[in-house]
Amino acid sequence: MLFARLNPRSVAVKGGANLRYFFDSHRYSDDIAVDVVSGEEWKLFDQVDRAIASPALSLLLRATGVSVEQSSPHKQSGTTQRWKLSLKRRL
Repeated sequence: MLFARLNPRSVAVKGGANLRYFFDSHRYSDDIAVDVVSGEEWKLFDQVDRAIASPALSLLLRATGVSVEQSSPHKQSGTTQRWKLSLKRRL
Protein backbone atom coordinates (compact mmCIF):
# COMPACT_ATOMS: atom_id res chain seq x y z
CA MET A 1 0.00 0.00 0.00
CA LEU A 2 2.79 2.38 0.90
CA PHE A 3 4.65 1.93 -2.34
CA ALA A 4 1.47 2.42 -4.34
CA ARG A 5 1.66 6.04 -3.13
CA LEU A 6 5.43 6.51 -3.18
CA ASN A 7 8.06 6.41 -5.87
CA PRO A 8 10.07 3.33 -4.85
CA ARG A 9 13.21 4.90 -6.35
CA SER A 10 12.99 7.87 -3.99
CA VAL A 11 12.67 6.00 -0.67
CA ALA A 12 14.11 3.02 1.17
CA VAL A 13 12.45 1.08 4.00
CA LYS A 14 15.14 0.20 6.51
CA GLY A 15 15.77 -1.44 9.87
CA GLY A 16 13.65 -4.12 11.46
CA ALA A 17 10.57 -3.34 9.36
CA ASN A 18 12.59 -3.93 6.19
CA LEU A 19 13.86 -7.28 7.46
CA ARG A 20 10.45 -8.39 8.75
CA TYR A 21 8.22 -7.33 5.86
CA PHE A 22 10.49 -7.93 2.88
CA PHE A 23 12.73 -10.79 4.05
CA ASP A 24 10.32 -12.68 6.34
CA SER A 25 12.56 -12.15 9.36
CA HIS A 26 11.30 -12.91 12.86
CA ARG A 27 13.02 -9.75 14.13
CA TYR A 28 10.62 -7.54 16.07
CA SER A 29 10.28 -3.93 14.96
CA ASP A 30 8.07 -1.36 16.63
CA ASP A 31 8.30 1.33 13.96
CA ILE A 32 8.48 1.80 10.22
CA ALA A 33 11.62 3.71 9.16
CA VAL A 34 11.79 5.18 5.67
CA ASP A 35 14.86 6.96 4.26
CA VAL A 36 14.50 9.77 1.74
CA VAL A 37 16.78 8.77 -1.15
CA SER A 38 15.75 11.66 -3.39
CA GLY A 39 13.18 14.40 -3.13
CA GLU A 40 12.00 16.44 -0.20
CA GLU A 41 11.34 14.95 3.23
CA TRP A 42 8.14 16.95 3.82
CA LYS A 43 6.59 15.36 0.73
CA LEU A 44 7.44 11.88 1.99
CA PHE A 45 5.96 12.72 5.40
CA ASP A 46 2.67 13.81 3.81
CA GLN A 47 2.53 10.81 1.47
CA VAL A 48 3.13 8.27 4.24
CA ASP A 49 0.62 9.96 6.56
CA ARG A 50 -2.02 9.88 3.81
CA ALA A 51 -1.25 6.21 3.02
CA ILE A 52 -1.65 5.21 6.68
CA ALA A 53 -4.94 7.11 6.96
CA SER A 54 -6.28 5.94 3.58
CA PRO A 55 -9.56 4.06 3.26
CA ALA A 56 -7.75 1.59 0.98
CA LEU A 57 -5.34 0.52 3.73
CA SER A 58 -8.18 0.33 6.22
CA LEU A 59 -10.13 -1.94 3.87
CA LEU A 60 -7.13 -4.23 3.22
CA LEU A 61 -6.40 -4.56 6.93
CA ARG A 62 -10.06 -5.13 7.81
CA ALA A 63 -10.09 -8.11 5.44
CA THR A 64 -7.46 -9.75 7.67
CA GLY A 65 -9.11 -8.71 10.93
CA VAL A 66 -6.69 -5.88 11.70
CA SER A 67 -7.21 -2.14 12.10
CA VAL A 68 -4.92 0.83 12.73
CA GLU A 69 -5.88 2.16 16.15
CA GLN A 70 -3.30 4.94 16.26
CA SER A 71 -0.49 6.28 14.12
CA SER A 72 2.19 8.67 15.25
CA PRO A 73 5.31 9.97 13.58
CA HIS A 74 8.36 9.76 15.81
CA LYS A 75 12.09 10.45 15.54
CA GLN A 76 11.76 12.46 12.33
CA SER A 77 15.00 13.76 10.80
CA GLY A 78 16.07 15.32 7.53
CA THR A 79 16.76 11.95 5.94
CA THR A 80 14.80 9.37 7.95
CA GLN A 81 11.08 9.43 8.68
CA ARG A 82 9.61 7.03 11.26
CA TRP A 83 6.06 6.10 12.24
CA LYS A 84 4.71 3.93 15.03
CA LEU A 85 1.41 2.20 14.40
CA SER A 86 -0.83 0.68 17.03
CA LEU A 87 -2.69 -2.18 15.41
CA LYS A 88 -5.69 -4.01 16.78
CA ARG A 89 -6.61 -7.56 15.81
CA ARG A 90 -10.22 -8.67 15.97
CA LEU A 91 -10.64 -12.14 17.35
